[in-house]
Amino acid sequence: MTQAATVRHLPTMAAHYSPAVLPVKTHVTACPPALFAAVSEELFRPLSDHYPALYWSILAALYERKFESVALELPRREAVEIAEDVLRESPEWAERREALVAGTDAPDAAASADSFASEDTVLRRTAGRLVSRLERSGWFYFEYYKGIGEVLNFRPHPARIMGALMSAARDEQPPLPGFAHGVALLLQPESVAAKPGLAIAGVKRQTMEFSRELKILHGSIRESTERLTAREITAAGILEEALDRYEDRVRRNYHQLKTRDNFYRWRLDIVSRLDQLEGDDWVIEEAARWYAEQARVAPDAGRERVLEDLESIRQQIDSLPRVLREIDERNQRFTGIALRRLTYLLKNDARTEAHLQGIIELLVRREVDGLDVPLYRCELLGDSFLYRPRRRRAPVAPQPVAARPPVDETAVRTAFAKRIADPYSRARLEAYVQALLDGRESVATSDLRVGSDADYVRLIHVVGLAGRAAFVFAPDACPQGCAGGCDACRVDAGQYVLPAGHLSLAPPKP
Repeated sequence: MTQAATVRHLPTMAAHYSPAVLPVKTHVTACPPALFAAVSEELFRPLSDHYPALYWSILAALYERKFESVALELPRREAVEIAEDVLRESPEWAERREALVAGTDAPDAAASADSFASEDTVLRRTAGRLVSRLERSGWFYFEYYKGIGEVLNFRPHPARIMGALMSAARDEQPPLPGFAHGVALLLQPESVAAKPGLAIAGVKRQTMEFSRELKILHGSIRESTERLTAREITAAGILEEALDRYEDRVRRNYHQLKTRDNFYRWRLDIVSRLDQLEGDDWVIEEAARWYAEQARVAPDAGRERVLEDLESIRQQIDSLPRVLREIDERNQRFTGIALRRLTYLLKNDARTEAHLQGIIELLVRREVDGLDVPLYRCELLGDSFLYRPRRRRAPVAPQPVAARPPVDETAVRTAFAKRIADPYSRARLEAYVQALLDGRESVATSDLRVGSDADYVRLIHVVGLAGRAAFVFAPDACPQGCAGGCDACRVDAGQYVLPAGHLSLAPPKP
């Protein structure tokens, strides 16, 4: 598919992969895309005919020869020989030869001629008719090459369909694409600045592919769980499913989701970059111009598609956490079922536990309406038997709710206000100095007696605030003539030491 075609079908992809499990607004096209406008209406008819396995085997052999070998040309003669080999080895040719020869749209003359031809000739003619039937259905066509003759070429869309069918037939689980890292790279400022439209289209394509693969992974876990609960499964089958198939189909991609491609490591960056893109007018205009050029539409239509793609990307990213959570839950459920089922099968012997388990399974599967099981009174249990009957618990009696004593709200507020009030505020310190002076002009620190650490800390605040409040502190001259700091400059106040000096009220300002 060309780049222009890719962009042209982006809204259609959003309609197919929109998360139906979430109550979000999704973009849905007015009408679904017309599949049979691109491929023939007869394309799938041979695979739903009387011989689907035979037609599929021929298509698969031709596809492998055309696309999985080094040769470029596949002449008609070689294509018929491939179909002849497939037909010879098929069980239909051995079991339903006459019906197959008569049911391949053979003309009456050819059918009558086949009745007199040899076995190899009938086989070759039948193979040629099968190839012609697939050609008329639209899977491939024959083109004339000079010097070679007619050469088989698959049509583009059927070739891609065959690739997907071959992958399904081989039970292949492709590795999960590196979505988070790839999207983060596409949303880098330098990538967006170079080609805004190409970056947005690439982000949407990777987001859709990642969402699709996650939902496929979600379904793969469910299928593996269903196979574990099949009645005919054995212990060996459980080990094969849990260790081999589950490893290839689920556990490898699940491990990648939890390690190097962890979505939650990149989610915040991706959402932040989307917010920046939606608010950047230059990016929107450049992307709209690129969309319009690729899809050959008007600039307004290109801008509308850009906004639709950004909205679709955001919706998909918002839906991913729920899908990832469901995958985690189903993976845990699968592990638990595998362990319990394996334990049951390994212990499935003649003990009573195994018989009861089998009876329960029969009743649950509704394979029997009821079981006539004779019950006998057990009278041989001694004192050492570990079973103890259940004891009925005494019902809980209602208890009255204790009434709370009345509270003096005023007293509570007052006490709380005192507790949170600043004890060293300017007003409190000024009131404290006024109380120390008690009408005197000054008071010496040698006359003070400090009774606690709180009083000592308060005096420290008083000395520090002196000169900036309504009081001052004048240090006494040192008798030893030092600049201050010696023992002669300090006085004892109980068990504390204070600087020698006098506290007095500050003179009034002129």
